[in-house]
Amino acid sequence: MLKPQISNTIGLALCIWLTLRKLNPQLPEILGNINNVLSRVNQRWSLEETKLLFEAHKVFGPKWQLISQKQFPLRTAQSLESKWYNLKAIINQKRNVNSKKWTPEEDKELYIAVTQYSFNKRVDWKAILLTGHFPGRSNHDLYTRYHNVLAHPKRGPWTKQENEKLQSLVQSHGKKWTDISHNLQRPACLIQIHYNNFLAPGMKMGRWTDEEFYQLAKAFQDYGENWEQIQRLFPGRPLGQIKRHCLRSPKIQIKGKKSQQT
Repeated sequence: MLKPQISNTIGLALCIWLTLRKLNPQLPEILGNINNVLSRVNQRWSLEETKLLFEAHKVFGPKWQLISQKQFPLRTAQSLESKWYNLKAIINQKRNVNSKKWTPEEDKELYIAVTQYSFNKRVDWKAILLTGHFPGRSNHDLYTRYHNVLAHPKRGPWTKQENEKLQSLVQSHGKKWTDISHNLQRPACLIQIHYNNFLAPGMKMGRWTDEEFYQLAKAFQDYGENWEQIQRLFPGRPLGQIKRHCLRSPKIQIKGKKSQQT
């Protein structure tokens, strides 16, 4: 048998429940809706909600109360802020892991893995990742490392034939550097840099005139190694050419040192 105190408490609660229900017949439905809302608030975050949170932060910034009202009526501002900083911490942690330098052992493992997991000129990067030899790396990391460093080790000065072939490939295929790298047997990233600095339309690749050389000497005297400012004075001249002339010409170096001393 129930103790008198417990029995009295249950009876009182039942009386209150019956009274409230009599006053408002929809009370059970209201309580059910409240319970439903609370259960949805405590739900795990879906991928769509995570994407929406990032988009909302881009638009509204860290105005969590406003974001809650506009985009997440069932989540509190505090929960949005907590979720945001947790996601940022995870992203930063992954960036730190993936930014570590590649070791010679990793390069060797990757080169061997590509030969083992290549089928009809296609590489199964996911399968390579699942081998467990590359902890903290992504499919994109493996792909970039292989195509930019290991697949096409050719470096050094560009020949006239290579320049002509590169210009022809860009005209016919566009700036698809990875595809072009297969034709030129050079890393895609270096091909892109070479084209943008030397072969892109509007670039001046001829010899420097005496007037240009005089202007460059004066610019280096005025601005020192502020290369961006100097390059604005020489439209069409690649930044690499400007640096080379400034750093290799004794006359320009002397003027530059004098200006820094004064």
